[in-house]
Amino acid sequence: MIEITEIKKLAQLRTKENHLIFSLYLNTNRKVDQRKSYLVVFKDLAKEALQEIKDEKGRKDLEKDLQRIENFLNYEFSQRAKGLFIYSCVAENIWGVVELPIEVYNQYFLARSPYIGPLVSLLENYERFCTLLVDKEKARIFSVYLGRIEEHLNIFDEVVGKHKQGGSSEARFQRHHEDEVHRHLKGVAETLFHFFKKKHFSRLIIGYTSPEIWTGLESCLHPWLKEKIVAKFDVEMFASAKQILDKVLPIEEKIEHQKEEELVKLLEDNLGPSKKAVVGLYNVLFELQEGKVNLLIINEDYKHQGRECLRCKYLDAGEEEECPLCGSSMRRIKNVVEKAVKKALEQNIKIEFTRSKILKSLGEIGALLRF
Repeated sequence: MIEITEIKKLAQLRTKENHLIFSLYLNTNRKVDQRKSYLVVFKDLAKEALQEIKDEKGRKDLEKDLQRIENFLNYEFSQRAKGLFIYSCVAENIWGVVELPIEVYNQYFLARSPYIGPLVSLLENYERFCTLLVDKEKARIFSVYLGRIEEHLNIFDEVVGKHKQGGSSEARFQRHHEDEVHRHLKGVAETLFHFFKKKHFSRLIIGYTSPEIWTGLESCLHPWLKEKIVAKFDVEMFASAKQILDKVLPIEEKIEHQKEEELVKLLEDNLGPSKKAVVGLYNVLFELQEGKVNLLIINEDYKHQGRECLRCKYLDAGEEEECPLCGSSMRRIKNVVEKAVKKALEQNIKIEFTRSKILKSLGEIGALLRF
């Protein structure tokens, strides 16, 4: 998985001449007729991009980029990724593919640099989960990020077992055993804190083999780590990475859904006379084009036909044939929501996609405003 530092390096890549780099974000996680579906989406985006280029040489250069991408999608792409970021400028031998384990919103951009805004936003906003597995002698530390799991540390401390004989000798050995378990758990807690300072994970999940292990560990954990605990579960120490991931992903999904609902509730609370928020496509498009949007909230899969000005790119959700801003002709577009997302990304506006029934009742789309 590409890291945020590598992505930001792409921002320094620029064409030497006045050539344009075609940047493509493509959702490839289609459940029905997968290949045909994302290829159709790509061809629609390609057709639209070609309409933006007015000079003949620029169109020919772009056609080469689009053909290269189509060849990749047809013959090289493994279809394992749920999303793709592709950038291409054949004229200057620039090419790159980033396969993503999560979905992205279908978009294209034409600029002298790869358009990394959506990718940077995606990586910065996606939370990193840490999972600790621990028993009386061992501990394992995993990170889960963007749907993938990675094991980082495996700790083993040999702890003397309980003494089988009776009397005072058994009591001494029992105390010694308990002291060694405590020392082990304290060491695990310290290692986990160092790992946190290095990786800056957002949430912590604890897996343990018995309840008393959790009791002992809890007393050793740094307060910062305690604040990040979102779940605990029983687990075998030798569970596979896939078994652990299967336990973590539902927890992650539940937390993400809670965050989405909190945002929608904030949106709902700010409607009305205060005018700190708006809902509905007409209102959102107006505020977006006035430069007042701070956060855009959209239900997944929401689509709506609309119009776009051929000259100034003004967006309208109705049937206006003449642009209200510059008077130029408006062309019909299949999905004005996609254009709104693109405009928001170009303004560095945060975007949250949800699956909220409340937002659906409010018009599928809303925005929190700057002022």
